[in-house]
Amino acid sequence: MNSKSVAIIGGGAWGTGVAQALARGNHKVEIWALEEDVVSSINNEHENKKFLPGLKLSENISCSSDIVKVATNKDFLIIASPSLYLASTISKIKDVPNIVDGSTVIVALTKGFVPSDQGPKLVLETIENNLSPFYKDCTVYVAGPSHAEEVAMGKLTGLVAASYNPRNAIRVRELLTVPGLIVFSSFDVVGVQICAAAKNVIAVVYGALDAITENSDSFGDNTESLLLAAGLNEIQTLGFAMGASHAETFTSISGVGDLDVTCK
Repeated sequence: MNSKSVAIIGGGAWGTGVAQALARGNHKVEIWALEEDVVSSINNEHENKKFLPGLKLSENISCSSDIVKVATNKDFLIIASPSLYLASTISKIKDVPNIVDGSTVIVALTKGFVPSDQGPKLVLETIENNLSPFYKDCTVYVAGPSHAEEVAMGKLTGLVAASYNPRNAIRVRELLTVPGLIVFSSFDVVGVQICAAAKNVIAVVYGALDAITENSDSFGDNTESLLLAAGLNEIQTLGFAMGASHAETFTSISGVGDLDVTCK
C-alpha cells in the first residue's frame, strides 16, 4: 500500500502504539495530544514518556496540540480519545473541510460506551451523529486483543476492522496491514463494539478473583476459567440484545481474544 497521511486523535498509549505500527508501514502519522509535555516529548525526543515510556518512536511520527491542524488534509483519521470525552472531541473537528465533505476515512479505536443524555451510546453511533451525513454507516471500528506496548514493538497481533461499508473496512484493513499486524474485516459493527466495551467489566472481576485466589482454598484456576466462560456468555447475550449479527464475533479475536488478553 502507498504511504498515507494519518491523523490520530489521542496521544495515550493506544493511540501512540498504533501510530508506531503505522510508521513501520511507512505511513506519515500526526498525533493530536492534549498534554503539552506529550507533544514536546514525541517531537523532541521521539518518545511518549508519559503514556508509553521506554519506546523509541519513528521519525515518521509527529505531534501537535492543534486538533484542527492535525485533522486537516489527512487520508485517514483515527480516533483514540477516551469514551468519556468522545463527543466533545468530535465537535472540535466536525467543521474541518475534508471531514465536512467526507473525503477522510474515519476510524475509531475508542473502547467503552459513551455517556449521553439519552443513556449510553455506542462509539460509532456517537461519532456519526456528530459528523456530516457522509459518514452515516461509513465509519470503521477497530478492536481486538492488543496491548499497546506489544503493538508498538511489532509483536504479532490480530485486529478486526468492522464497518457497514465494505470498501472502507477493506481500506482500513489495508492501512493497518503492516509488520506485526494481521487485520480481518467484519460487518458485525455492533457485536465488535460490544465486545470491546463489555470485556472490561469481566476483566475487573477477574483481577479481583485473581488476587483472592492467591490466599484462598476455595478458588483457583478452575474458578477463573468458569468466570471467563460465564462472562463471555453474558457479553454475547448483551451483544445480541443490542443488535449484534454474528455469533462468530464472540468466539473469535474481538470476543474471546480481547477478553483473554485484558484479563492477563
